[in-house]
Order: sequence, then structure tokens, then C-alpha cells
Amino acid sequence: MKNNENPLISIVVPVYNVASKFLEHMLDSIDKQTSTDFEAIIINDGSTNTTIANTLETFKKKSNKNIKVYNEKNRGLAGARNFGSRKSIGKWVMFLDGDDWLEFNTIEILKREILKSDNDLIIFGTTKCMGQKTRYEYKYPYKTNYNYTGNDGQNYLLSLLFDFDSNAAAAYSKIFKRELINRVPHNDTLRQGAEGIEFNSRLYQNFQSARFVNHYLYNYVYNGDSISAKPTDENNYLVIKAFEKIKENLEHRFDSTTVNSLINKRLQYVIITSSISGFFHPKNLDKYGVKKSKFQIFLKEPLIKSALKFNSNKKMDRQRLIILYLIRLRMYYVINLIAKIRFIQKQKGKKVI
Repeated sequence: MKNNENPLISIVVPVYNVASKFLEHMLDSIDKQTSTDFEAIIINDGSTNTTIANTLETFKKKSNKNIKVYNEKNRGLAGARNFGSRKSIGKWVMFLDGDDWLEFNTIEILKREILKSDNDLIIFGTTKCMGQKTRYEYKYPYKTNYNYTGNDGQNYLLSLLFDFDSNAAAAYSKIFKRELINRVPHNDTLRQGAEGIEFNSRLYQNFQSARFVNHYLYNYVYNGDSISAKPTDENNYLVIKAFEKIKENLEHRFDSTTVNSLINKRLQYVIITSSISGFFHPKNLDKYGVKKSKFQIFLKEPLIKSALKFNSNKKMDRQRLIILYLIRLRMYYVINLIAKIRFIQKQKGKKVI
């Protein structure tokens, strides 16, 4: 089946400067799939680490699976996913990030689920891995094996995008019919920074029937050196750009009050994450005064300013509420300290917000 010309499923895998231990684990999870009814489209997205191209080529030659490798200029995560989708030929398409991995029976289970129902979107579970010992499963609010259809189904899934802890906004842990993914490509101008939630804000308005299956098949690996984990000014403002697009995507769907409420609720998490994992992150080499100044400018952005005033996020946990309260009080020195503590905890593989 290595030369399967008509695979049921295409796995699209963007790779950019992934550390060898993560890359090898990801490749191993593809190679050991219990079903061969798939192809893997691996895009080396302009990695500056020259060993990655050799690793991928060696894997392609040795694997007994249908592997295609493309060494391309850097497009960013969204652009690489679009490139891989265009190159794929499977009837169904799914995304796998280069430092994550799949359970070995993923394709087998998804094939079974595809064949027994007539959906164009199937959602499945994700396990978050932090270090070698800490693993926990995301909790999803979906009904298991229930078909979400029509406007009511679409509106329900759209509302879940703004529920931070459900992990509903990720582009991974989903598998799409080709016709659906062809209609809804990623917005490659965003490159990185909430590109998943923007993608899903369009996707969830285009599916005909969606279903959640209670199988935890995707393993998200916390990687402190990944693109999304690196504190950069560009990433912080790409998030704002993404939410501007999301607002555009939803304005024709809901009334302005509903749109603003949904966006403000999710942006409060963005503000907290941007402070702890962005502006005040220990790997941000700016001096404290510069970090503080940049964060204050960020808080003046219209969407961010509106979200900071929003007071109806009833689901937010106590830890995040405290951080949000500290930000409103402009106690940035405390935020800076929390960012350092949280970084140390993550390095030790502890579960943190």
C-alpha cells in the first residue's frame, strides 16, 4: 500500500525547525499507523535547520507508508497547510503539526467513523503532553456521535470557538471532506497567531453535517521552542489581525451584540496569554521597562481595549481572573513575576494555565 494511488485520508504536516526528538516521534506515529489507507504530505516549510530535509528524505525512503515530502520556501503555518492540502489527493484531509503526534490507530478509527456515517466534518479528542509525565485530555462540550446539522448546528459550534478550555478552535483534531477544505482554505496572510480560530470561524459556517467521536487520537506537545510559544511582537499583533477577520466573518451571521460578546470573551484569554507568554515571557529579552511599555501600547488597541472592559466571562477560572484583575490594576511587575514562575513550571512539565 505504500504506492496507494487513491488514499482515503491525507495527513498534511507542516514542519519548521522542529527539534529532532519531536520530529522523530511525529514521523514514528505516521509510520506505525495500523491502517495504510492514507498518504502523508510533509512540507519542510523553509526550515533553517538543514538536517530536517535529510531526516524527512530518509524517512520517506525507509517508511512502508505513502509519504510525500516537499522542501519549500517559508510560508508560515497557514500557508504550508494550504500548500499541503493542494498537493494531497485523499478524499479526506487532516492536519498534524510537526512537533505533535498521532495515536497508532488514528487512521484505522477515523476510516471506520468515515465509512459508517455521512458527515463532512469529524471532530475527535486531543491529549495535551507537557514533558514526559504530564498528560491530560481536553474536555469537550460536544454530544458524542450526534450529528450537528443546519444553522442550529453551525451556530452551536461557532459559539464553542470562544470557549477557551474546550480546545474547539484548533485546526488539528479534525478531519474534513476534500470538498469542504477546498471551500475553506486557511488565511495565509495570518501566518501564525489565532489562525486556527479564524479558519474555524469560516469552516463552521460551511459544513453540512459535523460529528464528534469520543476517541483521543491527537497528541498536542507543549514545545517551548515552537513558533507559537516564542514571544514576538509580530505574533501578538497577528492575533489582533486574526480577530479583526473573525469579526468580519461573523458580522453577517449574528447581531453586533452577540459578535462583540463572543469576541470579547475569547480576547480576555488572549490578553492574559499575551502578557504571560508574550510580553513578559522570560525569553523576551527586552528590559522590563520596554516590556511594560509595549504591553501598554498593546492594551490600547481598539479590540483589546474593548475586551479588557468586558465583565461577563462567567466561565473563566480563578487564576486567570486574578491575572486579568492585575492587568486592569496595571500591576505589571506582578505579571512579570507570574510569567517567570509559570515558565519554570512548564519547563518542569507541570500543568499550568
